[in-house]
Amino acid sequence: MAGDRPERKPGSLAVGGWRQTGTLSTDDGLIKQDGAEGAYVVGTQQLWYRDAHPINDAGVTGFFQFGWNDGKTLPFNYYLGAGLTARGLVRHRPEDSFGGGMAWGWLNPNLYANNSELMFQTYYQAHVSGQTHLQTTLTYIPRPGQEPGLDAAWAVTQEIIMPF
Repeated sequence: MAGDRPERKPGSLAVGGWRQTGTLSTDDGLIKQDGAEGAYVVGTQQLWYRDAHPINDAGVTGFFQFGWNDGKTLPFNYYLGAGLTARGLVRHRPEDSFGGGMAWGWLNPNLYANNSELMFQTYYQAHVSGQTHLQTTLTYIPRPGQEPGLDAAWAVTQEIIMPF
């Protein structure tokens, strides 16, 4: 309609850095490092609302993440992730959510023969009662980075979430 306000879709962007002091070492103690540092960027954006005049966050949100560190003893040196989360799309289950995403990690060459690892994950979080939710997560890693030649990995995780 003419004169209607455009739909506001909130988003956020965070940029940060970190530094750890002290001596870091691998589990076997063969590689040592005096401190490590890194940086990250995280963003979210509401992409779509279920209702024309939203009164809650029912709809779809997108997110992305990027991280870097200079660690010689940390598993990943770079990380990139992105995905979608849907909330309240089933009208009689307004507190349920589901989503999916991917993550790509560039592995530390001091620790792994493979140079990267790709992961896909999807979840469904069902509201049980009060603040309690039951979440089922399915994870797939086509080529695990631990060592060359490993078969693809699948994992199913079941969680009960009870904030206190």
